[in-house]
Amino acid sequence: MNFKKIASSVLSGMMIFTSLAFYSSANADSASDEYFENLKRVSNWEKMETQTNIKTGFDANLDKDEKVSFGYDIELNSKFDKSKMSGELNAKFTPKNDKTPVIPEIKLYFDDKDIYVNKELINAVGGYIGIDKKFDRDFVKIELNEKDSQKLGLNSKYMKNYYENAPQLTEKMINFIKSIDLGIDLGLTKKGEDTYSLTWDSDKIVDITNAYFKYIFSNFESFAKFYNDVLEIDVYEVYMDSGVKVSKEEIEKNMQEALDTWKTKVEPMMPVIKEVIKGSKLSMEEAFGDDNYSAKISLNINIDVNKADKLFNSTLTSTEKNNMSVGVVGKKDEKNSEQNINISLNSEQMSKNNTYLELKVPSSYDTFNYSEFMAEKQKQIEEELKKYEEEQKNAKQTGDDKYEISISPSKKILVKNEYGEKSETKIDCKVQNGVLYVKKSDLEEHILHDVLDEKDEYLPFKKIMEEREFDVVWNAKEHMITATMK
Repeated sequence: MNFKKIASSVLSGMMIFTSLAFYSSANADSASDEYFENLKRVSNWEKMETQTNIKTGFDANLDKDEKVSFGYDIELNSKFDKSKMSGELNAKFTPKNDKTPVIPEIKLYFDDKDIYVNKELINAVGGYIGIDKKFDRDFVKIELNEKDSQKLGLNSKYMKNYYENAPQLTEKMINFIKSIDLGIDLGLTKKGEDTYSLTWDSDKIVDITNAYFKYIFSNFESFAKFYNDVLEIDVYEVYMDSGVKVSKEEIEKNMQEALDTWKTKVEPMMPVIKEVIKGSKLSMEEAFGDDNYSAKISLNINIDVNKADKLFNSTLTSTEKNNMSVGVVGKKDEKNSEQNINISLNSEQMSKNNTYLELKVPSSYDTFNYSEFMAEKQKQIEEELKKYEEEQKNAKQTGDDKYEISISPSKKILVKNEYGEKSETKIDCKVQNGVLYVKKSDLEEHILHDVLDEKDEYLPFKKIMEEREFDVVWNAKEHMITATMK
């Protein structure tokens, strides 16, 4: 996908897209018309500063002896100069408690050709993606070759062209949003001078979600036209570039099938879903001034887990119900009488039009060539694939080696893979009434390399392996059991 067009469009049209779900032409009136005129004006500010405070939370009461709770207080400060296509972002994450994973602070600067990121973020993320180098200076400049630079939209010529056409692009975006008719009054209300609000209860959230998905499945072609006309993205070309060979007719057929499935399988469950999330609420209030904009968003989703069981049961056949113990935690008689999950998000945003805004990139920094790193990674992947293919070819030529697991009296397993390579590991097992039982976690980690659905802590080795089409043989002389893949 050509990311540069998407990235640039999102920067100028972020507030427009956040309002997509809050408007329907079925509710077109003077309030909504005024709302979009205000939105258009704010989105075309040349220089803007924004401060946003977000509180997130996840609280689950699922087990009678344990509750899960985590979340973040997030501070976002950003500045953006559209005329220079430059900006900065500072994001700070404060964990709700000691069970919440720590996220490093993010400091990001960018202009029409360069990106600078704070070393704490690069050092933290680097370990996950294979960057061995540790950076010492406060910031790291990400270097790109011309090809990658164009993909990310860090191209001066393109940025200049985009900026000059931004007002027309905004107009097209808003006209597209205003053309969407979900057939539901979404409740956009004018509270005061250029202040707008809406509130959805749990029933409204479900009804609008249902209508929105049906609209997407029914109007894929209009979305494709929007991407092509406004963002200059050919969605059919994107499919081809990603390796998916599918025609326009096949996509339309798939969308129709998705719509039919939604109407027959998902839509009938909406009354139950409303009961499952009863008490949930979404509210939003936006205020537009001459040189300022504010938004307050509150989302609270309550999930009644016991009622969710009912929803799950409604999708099972009678045979499946007899063979499955439905429940989130343990057996039903061990469950809390009240099991629930609460997801919350509260956000307050303040933006202002600042004609005196000046942005400065860091003067001291290390460098990291992203393009060279990715080229080397690609080379390593290709070499590993080539090596794997050679190993498979050699294994087929030698022929006789099969995946084999032997368990000895010392409670050790000897594993031989299909290439004849051997490894020995200590495991936890026991014998009861002449049957060898192996600890479930050892079966998963050392033998099957898969997650098992069984609930018992120890499982019968022979039964488990024979179910997976292994030949299991007991050697009485050596007191050893061996399972060999057929």
